[in-house]
Amino acid sequence: MYAYCGMSSERTALCRFQIWQLGYVPPGYSTIMVEAVIYITGMLLYAIRWPERWIPGIFDHVGSSHQLFHTCVVLGVLVHYYAALQLFEWRASLY
Repeated sequence: MYAYCGMSSERTALCRFQIWQLGYVPPGYSTIMVEAVIYITGMLLYAIRWPERWIPGIFDHVGSSHQLFHTCVVLGVLVHYYAALQLFEWRASLY
């Protein structure tokens, strides 16, 4: 479910670009792809329980997979905000 949510912004953007039938990729699309990579990386870190699975006892309180997961979520949100600003500026320049 989390992976689907992470990829939903990419799918929506792709559909919109196909509908507009643009001859190029607008700014912000590559940033949306980076967002998806960040979300999926966070999901995988949490799913495989890295690093506390391989080094038990060291990362129980600081640096656990759950904390890394939340860090990836915050980074994904910041990247999404930056992509939205890029797309807003591009859209405003059309008019």
